[in-house]
Amino acid sequence: MSLHDRRVEYTKNAIETSLVELLQHSDLMTITVKRLCEKAEINRSTFYIYYRNTSEVLENLERKMVGKIEDFIQSQLINKNSDPYTLYDYYMRFFKYVQENVKVTKILINSSVSESFEHDLTRLAEEISELHGSKLTNFQSTYIIFGTLAAVRMWFKENMQTPVEEISADLAKLTR
Repeated sequence: MSLHDRRVEYTKNAIETSLVELLQHSDLMTITVKRLCEKAEINRSTFYIYYRNTSEVLENLERKMVGKIEDFIQSQLINKNSDPYTLYDYYMRFFKYVQENVKVTKILINSSVSESFEHDLTRLAEEISELHGSKLTNFQSTYIIFGTLAAVRMWFKENMQTPVEEISADLAKLTR
């Protein structure tokens, strides 16, 4: 990775991290580009090189999270014929990802800021259905995705006290 690429990634990360911090206390519609840039310690002209507005930054965060979930699903597809991941493994990987990305996950799943996030998750549910072929219907895969998000919300409410392994085992039993 070149120095230029690292600077770009650093700047985008600063913008995204700052937005997450601001969203913990403010609604997206009240966060201005000026305020976000002050928090990220960048110039507004730098912000506009990468994004048009604060909503686009949030959409980028959503795409990253959905992309990560897609990676989990893709891993299952690749390993389908040899040592396939089970739903337990999927839940473990997902909840560990959530654990490592608590702030952004809380913002994305606890708010209705963007309809595209829910749309993307519905598309993921269809992919899970395809992954399991005729064993899993679209209704079941939708239940897995949105049931998992409800479980994450519950886990957040209890301050993440239940171990990831226990949650994963419980959800895997339920969705066998």
